[in-house]
Amino acid sequence: MNLENALEKLTKGQKTAQKILEAAARCISKVGVEKTSVTNIAKEAELKRSLIAYHFPKKAEIFYKVIISITQSIVEMRTSNTLNLKGKDKLQQVLLTYTDFFYQNSHYFNCYLHFFYMSSIDEKYRKLNDQITHNSLEVLKEAIREIYDTEKIPYHEKMMNDFAELLYQRLIGVIMRYFSTNHNFSTEQYRQHYLEILNNEIELFVRFSKEKARA
Repeated sequence: MNLENALEKLTKGQKTAQKILEAAARCISKVGVEKTSVTNIAKEAELKRSLIAYHFPKKAEIFYKVIISITQSIVEMRTSNTLNLKGKDKLQQVLLTYTDFFYQNSHYFNCYLHFFYMSSIDEKYRKLNDQITHNSLEVLKEAIREIYDTEKIPYHEKMMNDFAELLYQRLIGVIMRYFSTNHNFSTEQYRQHYLEILNNEIELFVRFSKEKARA
């Protein structure tokens, strides 16, 4: 199920709540968490201030739910994009889903920058970040396990864990660099460059795993 179909199945109240969270994400992207007010969100969403308060009585909860909403959207997109894929193709597509999602929704990336900051000073956000990271790593590990199976390589847990961690860290770095440095690449050129690097890393991992298995 893609995101558009999922949104069609929401109730009127759920659609309103989603509209509020989207408006909040745009406000936070522009002025940050602290400067985003319920009035700002209401204006951005073109809704009454009282309706915002009805759906989200505590302003402090809005940003937390914005991050959860963004994460759920990524998971839905990732699930849809990797349906029926296995091994290398699945691993590649999992990682490209993250880059494509944020390239297409730069305001969500700005929200995540605020989220990373909040995770460094607030235990509640740190725990949420732990959950998001754990989920992402488990999905990467699942695809790597399938590579072991399809390539008929003996399973090596530490190598799998290390490679998943490396790919996840590289992914964050690639997205961060795209938004925070000056470059002459179009989005598609940047994506293709990352795809080439990613494929090389996967091939090197497979080759090294086979060599280690023979040693």
